[in-house]
Amino acid sequence: MNPPDISCLISGKETSNRISVFKESVAPKSGPPLHTHESQLEIFHVISGTILFEVDGTRGEVPAGGTATIQPGVPHAFINPTNEPALIHFELLPSGSSETFFQRLVDGDFDDPAALFGEHGLQLLGPPLE
Repeated sequence: MNPPDISCLISGKETSNRISVFKESVAPKSGPPLHTHESQLEIFHVISGTILFEVDGTRGEVPAGGTATIQPGVPHAFINPTNEPALIHFELLPSGSSETFFQRLVDGDFDDPAALFGEHGLQLLGPPLE
């Protein structure tokens, strides 16, 4: 798993843990593995490019200007299917330990991806999309 390019735009510390907002530059042909969030709603906004989402086994492309909403407990993954970088903003409600999770992903500060996911209320279900 290559480290993602993710940064925090709005910290949960600023919102009493109600929401965190992140920015991610999604490299061509990359994206996160299939996973769930135990108790977080996740909302994606595609700022530029196109992202292919798989949500509960159904796939669909979301172009720039589009959104995808993932309910807690629903298996999902995404990939940038193009040869150009894409930019997304995404929100996690509630914030939980999202900032720590993404910082550890970016820094490569983990040995076992499944354990890292589990420590932060996520379940790793499978590989990234191809």
